[in-house]
Amino acid sequence: MFSLESDLLAVLERRSRHTLLGPAAAQESTIYTELSIGMIIPDLVIVHRRRSHIPRVEAKRNLSWFDCCVLSELLKVGPLTQPVLGRRLLTRESKTTLSVERLLRLGLLVRRSTGTLKVTLASRSNQIGIIAVEAKLLRWRQAIRQAQSYRSFANESFVALPRNLVSRIKGIGEQCASEGVGLISVSPRSVIIHVRPQRHQPISPDWVWLVSRTAEFQA
Repeated sequence: MFSLESDLLAVLERRSRHTLLGPAAAQESTIYTELSIGMIIPDLVIVHRRRSHIPRVEAKRNLSWFDCCVLSELLKVGPLTQPVLGRRLLTRESKTTLSVERLLRLGLLVRRSTGTLKVTLASRSNQIGIIAVEAKLLRWRQAIRQAQSYRSFANESFVALPRNLVSRIKGIGEQCASEGVGLISVSPRSVIIHVRPQRHQPISPDWVWLVSRTAEFQA
């Protein structure tokens, strides 16, 4: 069916958004191929807005990895004072100060009257959806393991395999379901969902970085 993995990926790139999101939501999405996210490189990442009335943002935020760690920690545990934040991140006070001042200037943090730091509501964690896909021609067990790792930054993670492989090996769908990842089969003309993944909300530094990169982190 496919001689090369790149052929399968080409079909995914053309058809996956309509299949996974529907025609209307697909228009409010951006697709990336082989995007480096920390030490991970998924085959496909789709970022979409869950509410069509959310305005698009033009300026992207070039956040450092430590900036993303700061925002992630505050999103996880809530407002903290700067000294407490630095201790939780096990870093020098000067490094924390530089990051906090930068994030305050960008409008991604506010310092409250109590002295605690809070992430602005515009982080939109419940208004942005991220889907990651790992594609393989044969090595479906490896694909499942890799798709699981994508849950650190993605709301939904899928394995994409050739249609004939999914038809021939009946246990693939059950294994995907038990591991919380979805399964889609691909033919030269179509993409079909066989298993829906478990949906969850990551708040990792990788998630913060990806959201900021796609210009959806707005002050």
